[in-house]
Amino acid sequence: MPDGNPHTCRLRFHLNTTNAAATQYQLITPNGGGTQSANVSGGAITLDFTVSVDLTGTGWMYWSLKNSGGHQWVFTSCEIDEQTP
Repeated sequence: MPDGNPHTCRLRFHLNTTNAAATQYQLITPNGGGTQSANVSGGAITLDFTVSVDLTGTGWMYWSLKNSGGHQWVFTSCEIDEQTP
């Protein structure tokens, strides 16, 4: 998407935590992009975040996902889908 136009994407994470109760995840976008949080149940879950992407020229866009609830978790896979052309 290095066309210099804004795009909206969905990041869909497949995760598993051993915590039986609720936990919280945070998606961090570096360079002032902000943080999004989501409270979810424990066990195997699918977690969606919507992000804005605006790349001019070639470059990299990356995010960090962490469990801010302090629970052990396993990252299984991630899908990235563009929501707007």
